[in-house]
Amino acid sequence: MIEADLQRHYGVALTGVWTGQLSLRRLRVLLEHLPADSATAAALAGIDGGPLAGWTLNDALLGRLVDELSQYRWQWEMAHQSKGDRRPAPESVLPQPTHVPVSAPVVSPHQLGGFINFEEA
Repeated sequence: MIEADLQRHYGVALTGVWTGQLSLRRLRVLLEHLPADSATAAALAGIDGGPLAGWTLNDALLGRLVDELSQYRWQWEMAHQSKGDRRPAPESVLPQPTHVPVSAPVVSPHQLGGFINFEEA
């Protein structure tokens, strides 16, 4: 993933570290400044292959804005039409999740991973 991002965004081969063409300092700087839509940034954020993979923050916010404006316009039109002229609400421009996330198990205060709970001791 890192190798592909370096090649895609900077045209730099990761093998340059071993050949001496790419210093570790420069590699660190390039990695720290990868764009938000890079595969490495998505993996670090836990977005691997999710419905918004490849979308930047601006893309997602603009998509949300389009959805909100579409909904407001639809609501205004429905409020000013007779009941026989109703039409369905507009669909979202944002990709919808393909699966429902599993909720995390609830952990009680006395199950703190083996740590001593001083309130009960």
